[in-house]
Amino acid sequence: SVLATTRGEALMLDKTALGIAVLALLDAGRSTEAVVLIEEIPFDDGDATTGPDVVLLAARLALLAQQGCFDEGTRLWQPLRRRISGNPVWLSQLVRFEVQAARVRARWEVEHDALERMVSLARSGRAVPVIGLALAEAVFGAWLSGESELYDAYRADLVLLVERYDIPALLRFALAASGREPRVGRTDVPLWDARAFLLAAADARDGAAAARYAEAAVEAADVAEEALTRLLARVAAAEKHGNAPARPREALALAE
Repeated sequence: SVLATTRGEALMLDKTALGIAVLALLDAGRSTEAVVLIEEIPFDDGDATTGPDVVLLAARLALLAQQGCFDEGTRLWQPLRRRISGNPVWLSQLVRFEVQAARVRARWEVEHDALERMVSLARSGRAVPVIGLALAEAVFGAWLSGESELYDAYRADLVLLVERYDIPALLRFALAASGREPRVGRTDVPLWDARAFLLAAADARDGAAAARYAEAAVEAADVAEEALTRLLARVAAAEKHGNAPARPREALALAE
């Protein structure tokens, strides 16, 4: 609705509002709408170094990451990364692409370095939800890589932040990271809820609960349409649910 009320006032305002709207749609699992929206304004990578163009670049990279187009995103990002300047809130969102690209390529050292920069930039920007997002990415990356000490450090910071400032989008994920049981149900943030259910499935001591969380992860990940999380959710479902022969085949197809 904000986008609708500001359209046409100024190109710079259009770019900022459109970039934020695309990110919001991706968070809500509405990627088809995000694709249509971002095509409304032609992208000129020669301008994408400051201000609203950085917001638009962050949205474009987020969409490419969600689609699994990391080679295309890297070709776009690499020539710009040393020329970009501006608000650290948006710079942290750009570095998030580096995190996601390294993760799908199983390059933990590269991912770790990018996570440290993402968290540092987010903290210097002082936007609480963005700090929460950076910490959540760090928690998930450390968990996935088996870096237990780093995982404990990041999740302590995340849980404290969510409890202090009430960040609804990360509530289930923070609960799962703290060892508590997130509620299975309707999701407004499918990617982070899918990741929350993955953590919960791994931690569950009861087999039925683990299977329930794994299936909830599959459902939420399918809404989010992020390929790596969809794959991981199917691996979890195959492991936690003995009679799910289709899940490994689906995971292999996604890996291809």
